[in-house]
Amino acid sequence: MPRSLFYFLPRASGKPENTYINQCLVFLLATGAISALAVSHLNPWLPEQVRNIEGGTWFLPAFLLVWVGGSMIELLPNAEQRTVLQAKLIALLALSRVVLVGAAALTGKVEAVFFGLLLYGVAKLLLGIVYIG
Repeated sequence: MPRSLFYFLPRASGKPENTYINQCLVFLLATGAISALAVSHLNPWLPEQVRNIEGGTWFLPAFLLVWVGGSMIELLPNAEQRTVLQAKLIALLALSRVVLVGAAALTGKVEAVFFGLLLYGVAKLLLGIVYIG
C-alpha cells in the first residue's frame, strides 16, 4: 500500500494528498492489527513452536502492529519527491536500529532484544505520525 503513494501523491495536490496518506496509515494500522491477532495467543490455530517462543505472547503481536503501522515512513518522503530527506531518514533509522538492538544484545537476554526491536518499531511509527502531521 505505501508504494501506491508513488503513483497517487505526484498526481494529487492539497487536500486529496492528505487523504491518500491518511488512508494508507489507517490501512497499515488495520493490517498490522490483523497480523497481530493472527500471531497472538488468541489464535487457536497458532503452531506450538510459535506459542512457545519466549516472550512471544506479548512481543510478536505488539511488534507486528508497530512495524507494519510504521512502515510508511520508509517510503513517504520519496513518494513526495523529497529524496534527500528519505536518504537521511533511512540512514537514521538503520543506525538507531543497530544501536538499540546491539545494546540489547549485549545484555545476553532475548527479552532485551525483543524490547529493543519493539522500541524501534514504536519510534518508527511515531516518526511517521509526526512526519504526516
